[in-house]
Amino acid sequence: MSFANSLLTRLFAGLSAVVAATLAPASFASVPPTYAVAPVAVSALQPDEADRLPRAERQRALEAVRGEYELKNGAVMSFGGTANRPTVQIDQTASVVLRARSALDYQSLDGALRVRFTEANNGNVTSVKVSMR
Repeated sequence: MSFANSLLTRLFAGLSAVVAATLAPASFASVPPTYAVAPVAVSALQPDEADRLPRAERQRALEAVRGEYELKNGAVMSFGGTANRPTVQIDQTASVVLRARSALDYQSLDGALRVRFTEANNGNVTSVKVSMR
């Protein structure tokens, strides 16, 4: 049994040395990376005009649409938060943080959820459109 153990140990050590020499970092440095498509730098989201509004104006815009809305599919959407962190919650799902695209248009930070309000001349919200990607 000890002969078999020592043989296996020597075999493993020899294979480890071969693998380590084959996968040495220097061997990777000489191979240029290949891409199916050239890499493109992605720029950060640019702030919209609503993001540049003073906090008081953003708060007024949020107050105009804050509340609960019943959607066509029967779900209840709660819209609220603060001027710096507007949020939306549909039914009992987790709250999603939004950013204002305009006073009546909000989008999640990852762009997957968008909430658009339509307002009548008297200031009442007449419709809400929720879209998800």
